[in-house]
Amino acid sequence: MTLNKDISIGHLACAAAYIIFGINVVVCRDIATDGGISPIVLFSMRALVAGGLFWLLSLFTPKETVPWKDLLRLSGAGILGLLLPQLTFLYAIAHTTPVDLSVMSTTTPIFTMFVAAIFLKEPITWKKALGVALSFGGILWLILQSTFGGNGASETEPIGIAFCFANYIVFALYLGTCRNLISRYSVVTSMKWMFLVSFIISIPFALPHLPATDFMSVPSYVWWEIAFMIFFSTFIAYYLIPIGQQRIRPTLVSMYGYLQPIIAIAMAIWTGMDRLTATKVLAAALVFTGVWVVNRSRAAAIPIKKQHNQPFKPLPMSKDIVCSGIRPTGNLHLGNYFGALRNFVRMQDEFDCFFFIADYHSLTTHPTPGSIYEDARRILIQYLAAGLDPERASIYFQSDLPETIELYLFLNMNAYLGELERVTSFKDKVRQNPNNVNAGLLTYPTLMAADILIHKATKVPVGKDQEQHLEMTRTFAQRFNNMYHAEVFPLPQAMGFGGQLVKIPALNGSGKMGKSEGEASTIFLTDEPAVIRKKIMKAKSDSGPTEMNQKKPEEIENLFSLLKAVSKPDTVEYFDDLYNRCQIRYGDLKKQLAEDMVAFVEPLRQRILEIGADDDTLRRIIDRGKDKARESAVRTLNEVRHVIGYRN
Repeated sequence: MTLNKDISIGHLACAAAYIIFGINVVVCRDIATDGGISPIVLFSMRALVAGGLFWLLSLFTPKETVPWKDLLRLSGAGILGLLLPQLTFLYAIAHTTPVDLSVMSTTTPIFTMFVAAIFLKEPITWKKALGVALSFGGILWLILQSTFGGNGASETEPIGIAFCFANYIVFALYLGTCRNLISRYSVVTSMKWMFLVSFIISIPFALPHLPATDFMSVPSYVWWEIAFMIFFSTFIAYYLIPIGQQRIRPTLVSMYGYLQPIIAIAMAIWTGMDRLTATKVLAAALVFTGVWVVNRSRAAAIPIKKQHNQPFKPLPMSKDIVCSGIRPTGNLHLGNYFGALRNFVRMQDEFDCFFFIADYHSLTTHPTPGSIYEDARRILIQYLAAGLDPERASIYFQSDLPETIELYLFLNMNAYLGELERVTSFKDKVRQNPNNVNAGLLTYPTLMAADILIHKATKVPVGKDQEQHLEMTRTFAQRFNNMYHAEVFPLPQAMGFGGQLVKIPALNGSGKMGKSEGEASTIFLTDEPAVIRKKIMKAKSDSGPTEMNQKKPEEIENLFSLLKAVSKPDTVEYFDDLYNRCQIRYGDLKKQLAEDMVAFVEPLRQRILEIGADDDTLRRIIDRGKDKARESAVRTLNEVRHVIGYRN
């Protein structure tokens, strides 16, 4: 999967944070055993200094207002993400060898999976269940083989194991439940409040330990290690983790826990603090395998759910965003594939893509309740069969995005009757069907604009018939920006495919392939081989060339265009040479074209049947697409509402 720059930053931030955590495991061993400072006092020191650094940093960053309700939520996040994990860690490291503690840390993704299933409704698949069994089997093996006793400079005690698991469970709760909250504000704002609350809560517990703490007797090397712990593993690492939380899923954040035991084991062995055994290697490998299996499970994406009262905080835009939709008016055909779908597949790795099935737009023609979902489902299946990947693009139903309709309402407030009535497609619809001139047809351009602007798309693949609508989208976006004195929406540009665009002609000899030309002139992706052969053999042709190298008439040029689309170059060259020498037999040409067309379409048709038969996978893909699209849409709508003036 190709990741955009913003997501890559999230991965790098998590990797760096867990490398620091791995070093911290070894460094904190001396602090816990030789420092003579109570863990709660040590935590208070960390919270005070690191929190002070975040407050200092906040003086140089944009100010953000945090409602009191979110202050309470951040207080809970501080307890889950800072206070409890840090305290349990400090108690655990005093009773656990660094290697054992780090090996147990690899269960964090497992706990995070469970939290995501409970709080974020992420399904648990058989792969996840298998991964859980493997991981906990590895941990159980470590215990049964007495790995926790006598293998290093100090022993791991049962109390250490208990504190370890408490630490990882609490941190998993933090990763799995606080992502939405952390994503509302900048990292500095979130962390400064979390550290402040954690410090305040720790004071009553730390005060009784202060009289018994002899700071003067703490060895100098321990003070250096404390300084490292406060600055790197507290300030820097807790600056990096929220960056990852804001950009990648909780499970992926926790996956970087793999790095912690690798670093800790290497350092512990290098310093002579611990030693590596074959049992530890095998057990750790079993744990790693289990977590890897869990994360290979393709479950629904975890959405970032937000409310309208959340302050807007934009994510940086590094890639062009592309948005395109299609009305679910029937099966896709060869013209759709070569005109759009094939290019969409290529675009998935170059842009942030949002592809949707426009089932709201279809309401202008009043589809029956029984067909509207099935029609949309059919198009989705054919999208997937053509190669669109829900891992690399957001593929969703328009009706799964209520935010689009709210933005549609806001745009309609600034759209004027005269400009809507002058739209060419509206005038054509009125002329073609004067008995169905509904408001949906009139405001079609504002709904299309909402589809595009809800994701802040910068590029839109459009045909000639949609260019006027895109220009109106630009008008609506600029009008909104000017009215509210804010650069909320980019002005999307039309996107062409240049030499990559292949125009597929109809079989009737004129025009391009499409539903309007009739089924007999159109090759659908769902057509069976016998149907394709019959259609092509009936394709329009002429009596044949009468002069050497004469220009091909339109209907013959169309047959050669189809041949170029699905046949090998030498096949095209062979029949072109026969035509130029006036020796061509159209029956032979059509038979070859029919077989090549069947060879091209049949794998797509079989893929359509396979995907359509797997309702469970399809439902997960639908949910995944909805969640990914809503994450983008909610963020945009929050900004729009904030700019307009809504605070509820």
